[in-house]
Amino acid sequence: MVYLRQGQQGKALDYFRQAQQLDDDPDNVSKWQSLVEASSYWAYLDEGDALRQKGQLNQAARAYQKAMPVNAAEPYAYLKLAELYQQQQNLLMLNRLTGKLCSVIPVMRRSYAAW
Repeated sequence: MVYLRQGQQGKALDYFRQAQQLDDDPDNVSKWQSLVEASSYWAYLDEGDALRQKGQLNQAARAYQKAMPVNAAEPYAYLKLAELYQQQQNLLMLNRLTGKLCSVIPVMRRSYAAW
């Protein structure tokens, strides 16, 4: 948990996966799964951010896309990918993503429909 709080998602993920494999208590299965999923989501976002800073935009987009199914209710992967598409001036993909984003953030649905 310390690594997770420190923002070291990759390291936290490794430890959560180890704990998940070693813990035989069935009452802890959902706890470890939840921690693995949360860490995975944020690790993908961190990976995408690092790749984007290096100018590896296609790889960054893939990292953000990997995060989406891990926690589809969280908007951050969608928002980061939208920023990336805007940076690339890829309006077609930005428009498609905005439609998906509307399903994740209900308030966006109203503003997008008005646009």
